[in-house]
Amino acid sequence: MALCSACLQSLWLKTIFRAIGYNKLDHILLLEDNQSCIEYSKNNTAHDSTKHIEIKYHLVREQIQQGNIALAKVPTKKNVADLLTKLFWQHMTT
Repeated sequence: MALCSACLQSLWLKTIFRAIGYNKLDHILLLEDNQSCIEYSKNNTAHDSTKHIEIKYHLVREQIQQGNIALAKVPTKKNVADLLTKLFWQHMTT
């Protein structure tokens, strides 16, 4: 779900850049630390563990196939955003 949200926001930013005349963006690279998520975005076969995923989350796979988005694996220890997210939620729940 978070990857889908990042994908949507990236596509929106790409549209904004094009509107102001910057057309040099071929694709947007999204860094993901969840290997299962990356594999699911490449493979469109349904499994028992993925049947709960709503159709709207297939957007990421479609955007990758169209060349608008690219995914790259980033190790969890090097994923700064993940650390900030965990700190935020830890703060909110205490």
